[in-house]
Amino acid sequence: QRLVPPGRASVLHQMAPGEAKASGDVFAEFTPTVLRWSRAKELCLPTQKALGWDWALNKLAEHFSTEAAARACMARKPVPFVRYRGRCYVVDHHHTLAALDLSGWDVDVTLEPVHSFQDDAFSAAADADAAFWAEMRACGWAFLSDAGADYAPMHPAALPRTFHLQYFDNDVYRSLAGFAREHGLLKRGKTLEEKAFFEFHWAFFIRLFSGPDGTLWLGSPHVARGFGRLMATAKQTPASEFLGRTHEDGEGGDEGRSLLATHASDYDGGGSVTLGELIAFSEDVSQPLFGLLVRHLQPLCHAYAALSEEVQRAALGRTEYSAVFGRHTLPGKVKKKLLKSPP
Repeated sequence: QRLVPPGRASVLHQMAPGEAKASGDVFAEFTPTVLRWSRAKELCLPTQKALGWDWALNKLAEHFSTEAAARACMARKPVPFVRYRGRCYVVDHHHTLAALDLSGWDVDVTLEPVHSFQDDAFSAAADADAAFWAEMRACGWAFLSDAGADYAPMHPAALPRTFHLQYFDNDVYRSLAGFAREHGLLKRGKTLEEKAFFEFHWAFFIRLFSGPDGTLWLGSPHVARGFGRLMATAKQTPASEFLGRTHEDGEGGDEGRSLLATHASDYDGGGSVTLGELIAFSEDVSQPLFGLLVRHLQPLCHAYAALSEEVQRAALGRTEYSAVFGRHTLPGKVKKKLLKSPP
């Protein structure tokens, strides 16, 4: 799922059959392992700090409305991870796992190892943990940028230790980039480098260039104003709309409630929201809102696509884009055909 730069294979280790079993690990060998989510989530750790909460709810509505749907979704979505010191560092499908966890369905999850670091792989380093995370970032297996602070570098200690949605920062721009790809405005490339963190690349761009005074909005000031108002609405959605009980009939009692119920100060009103209500909110409010945002976003994306590569580099060069992502132009393509025009 991610690139391994040349010369970096020396610290990577594929377990021999029986090695993990001998060490007491749940993984009998370096092969995919199927576990119930209740067990898998005890082993899995995120490698990014932010999610698009609206995009996670979109996943919830699309794939996790019933236990059968959840089982079918996870059967076709193996979860890639990097193994180090007995833990699984998940390198993709963060939104899917957050949606699964929010749904409450305890279905089988296939954990698919990408690589395994030997426990002593970084023992020669002055700071083994820092060396491990530097390697993860270099291989494209971790996104150590703080979306809430203009994608400034962040310390790995700030990463969530669980896939409960409320412990991730809500990056509204990441949600918008996901919807833009779903609606066909943006298209990923075919190479691994083009796919890695694709939506975060575009979220960075949209965040910086979508202001009403952005030079790429020239010729579309009314659309820019509409975009700003819609985005303000998206940002003002309270956390309580995203979190609550796991099942519509209240199955499971207190265990079925979102952990946010223990953090009432973060919860507007402290009430609980059922799975059915979460899906209804996504389908009736969030999805239509982001559909409008995508249509308003078209002039900005088309203006960027119309620039020469030299000018694209210059535009992004005035930002921290290359420092964050290690490249000078945005990945993928912008769809040339216009979607339905904004009202």
